[in-house]
Order: sequence, then C-alpha cells, then structure tokens
Amino acid sequence: MERQVKLLMLCGLTLLLTTGVRCRTAARRSDEGIPSYVGYKVLRVTSRSREALSRTLRHFEKQQGDVWSHLPYSASVMFPREQVEEAIRIAKKEGLGISVILDDVQRYLDANHRKRHERRKRAATVDVTNSYLGLDEINAFLQNVTRSASAADVISSTIGLSFEGRNTPVIEIRERNTKSSGTQKKAIIIDAGIHAREWIAPALALNIINKLAFNPDNDPDVLDLLKKFDWIIAPVVNPDGYEYSRTNSGARLWRKTRTSQYSESCKGVDANRNFGFGWDPDVGGSREPCSDVFSGNIAFSEPEARNMRDWLQRNKGRAAAYLTLHSYGQYVLYPYGTCDNRVADNKDILEDLGKTFANALGQKGRRYSVGNSCQVLYPAAGGSDDYAKGSLGIPVAYTIELSPGEKNFFFGFDLPESEIASTVADTWFGLKLMVQRLYQLYSGSNSAGSQTPRTGSSAQSASQTQLVPVVINGITYYFNSSDPNTQQWLTAYRSLSG
Repeated sequence: MERQVKLLMLCGLTLLLTTGVRCRTAARRSDEGIPSYVGYKVLRVTSRSREALSRTLRHFEKQQGDVWSHLPYSASVMFPREQVEEAIRIAKKEGLGISVILDDVQRYLDANHRKRHERRKRAATVDVTNSYLGLDEINAFLQNVTRSASAADVISSTIGLSFEGRNTPVIEIRERNTKSSGTQKKAIIIDAGIHAREWIAPALALNIINKLAFNPDNDPDVLDLLKKFDWIIAPVVNPDGYEYSRTNSGARLWRKTRTSQYSESCKGVDANRNFGFGWDPDVGGSREPCSDVFSGNIAFSEPEARNMRDWLQRNKGRAAAYLTLHSYGQYVLYPYGTCDNRVADNKDILEDLGKTFANALGQKGRRYSVGNSCQVLYPAAGGSDDYAKGSLGIPVAYTIELSPGEKNFFFGFDLPESEIASTVADTWFGLKLMVQRLYQLYSGSNSAGSQTPRTGSSAQSASQTQLVPVVINGITYYFNSSDPNTQQWLTAYRSLSG
C-alpha cells in the first residue's frame, strides 16, 4: 500500500505536497551505504473524528512523518527521533490519542532478519507456505511446478528481463490434459511484487500457484476453478528490487526498481507509477528521483513496466480479470487512481465483486475496505490496474492490499513468516468466492465485460439456456437462472440499476 509508507531509502524522508513527494532531509546511512533507521520510531494515533485525524496527518507530513497506515480513525506514522516530541505535541493539541508502537525501527528490522535466518537454519526444507523465498528458490519452485504438477497442466515462460538482467517468470495453469488441445479459456491474470518490500504478495502468488498445480488440500473448488478459467501468474515482477530488499535488514524497506539511469545515489523508479494510462507524477507520484514514488521521466521508461505492458497486451483478449497483489492495509481497490472525472464503466460490478471478497475475508476476521483508490485511500496515477482497465479494456481490475490490517498493524511491511499460512488460507478463501461470482456474472457472455451472450443475443436463445437478462448502466448482463444464488443477485442488481 504504497503511499501509506513513504520510506525514502537513499535520499531522505518525504514530504507529501499537493504537487507530489519531494525530498527533505537525508536518510541516515550505514558505512556501507545501506539505509539505516536507528532511532526512528513509529507512533500510533487514534481519533473519533476523521477530519481531525486527516488534519493531524497533514501536520505530520510537514514534520517528516511517514504514514505507514491510514485507517478511518487511526494511523501509524514513522518519525526520526528528533521529530517525535513535536509529533506528540501536535497530536495532543488536536485531541488525538497517541502511543509509541515501535521504539526503534532498525532494531525491529534487525530482530526479524535474525529470526528468519535462525528459522531457515532449523528448517529441513523451505516451504512456500511458511517461508519468504529468495529469487533462486522461487525459480527452483517454479521449475518443479512445471515438471511435476499433478492437478493441472502448467506452462512456464518469462515476460522479459529486468534492468539488472534478471528473468521475470510467469506460469500459466490450465485444466489437466488440455495443454496440447490448443484451446484457451478466459484467464485470471495475477501479478505480485511490483513493490519490492511487500513480501507477502509474492508469497501469496506462489501459494496460489501451488494450490492450483498440486491441489495439496484435495479441494474440489480447485478443479472447478480450472474448468472455468485458465490462470496466468507472474509472482515477482520487480525481481531486482525484491532481491535487493533481501540483502540485509537495512534494505528490507526498499520499494522501487534498481535502475540507475536517473541518479547513482538515488536508484530506482516506482514501477506502479510508470504505466501509461493517466501517467502524471503530480498525482500520487513524484518527479524527484530520490522519492519512493518517483514516476520516472516518461511513462513506460522502466523495463519492468514495459515487460508488464507487453505481457498484458498479449493476454488482453483472454483476460476475464486482472489482480495485482500488494500490501498492506487490507483494501480492494478498483480503477481509477487518477482522481479526475474518470469512472469505471462497470463500477457497480467492481464494487459488488470487491465486496464478495471483502465479506468472505470478514468471515475470517479480516476487515477489508472496498472502493476506488481516490475515495478510500489516495491518488495513484500510473498504476497497472488503471492501465489494464483503461488502456486494454480488461473489464475487471483490482489492486488488492493484503495483510496486515487494523488488528495487527504493528507488523507493517515486515509481516512475520508465521503469518504467511493464515494470510494465504484466508485470502484464497475470498479469491475463490470472488472468481466464482465473476464466472456467475458473465456465464452468459463470450467474455467478462462482453455485451454478447455466449449462446446468442436474442431473447429466444437466452430463454433456451435459462439466462436471465439484466440491464445495468445500459449494459445487458445474463444470469444463469438455474444457479441457486441467482435470485439474490437479481434483487441486488435490479436495485443497483433502478
């Protein structure tokens, strides 16, 4: 959730202004040049007033505060040690509750780094369900999936090379014994890891691959999902940044790519501000190379963004949905992040599918917020979801911000490995319901978002196949009347369409 944490790694902390993010003061660095957060603290503020909280956060940003999370009535903010006293004064003046939840950020990162290494030493094997894998381990895992998948057919490829020359792997998973048939279903496209420090996102993507390819839980839903859709998954689309974030605890919070074409001292571009649809560094990005949300000098200046662009373009005709996995904060965000007059043409559908996911996660005790990024979070022009929807016409596109949420906000980006299994289990439960609902919505169409029913456009054809037409915002959707949930859907959507 990448305007919630604006940790500036090499050039300093950031100040959020209406024109973007600019460098203010130099971040402390170790003798080896790795960023250091010794003495930095994370404060938790709470308020009964959203307005008072937002007003306080604006003050904090002027005091070099980096907002780690921003919920309706609470927020977590990191400060250099010398700014903490002033931050407490501002919060008390606004009548907010305030407490220190991390006394030394670097010490916290160091401790987690040691725990991971000690756990690795004790483990007999490295498992995707309980470990954050390095790139070599990810590639080995994907090779094994391709060779040994028992529940599905698997095709492996790459979407291109990163700035530092690393491959960007992608896995396509199809229903068993269909690879050689030449037929292709509509596809669910998933990527993860565009922001390097969000390790839980690649971990989830790898676990989805594992579940679809091997079905280790003997889950009948997996076979059903493979009958309905092909799955195309790129688990780490920013391999350079991801690998750098694993080098040591000081690099753990690295966000961007590792390009050096703009500045040797301030490397990298935020690849999720580098896509061409609505690209604008002044809307949730920055023109400053030292900023963590640096948008690049032009759209698609970065090989990682170009790789994703070309990959999505190749698959746009097949894509029923595009999901890009991020962390953190527990949000389901749909286009557009440009915060202008653009509105998704199927906003009602996006809202409802998002709530299907959120309601499922709610059953697991995880509260997710659903909505347009500008309404529920922040401006973010140049994102991959906007490009997928706005430029390529992929009908369903989401940014999913994973855990932690409000209950365990103190983990920040460094979600412990012990949390991987439960996060995967709960999120997979929600994703399955979302995709099943998506199939139900468009079961009468050639593709998600198509206005042409699969069996023909005439009322007679729809009647013969028991498809009930419902007009929403001028678009006709066809529902399978034999499905036991149809009446609930019809009631909801007729209400939406007036």
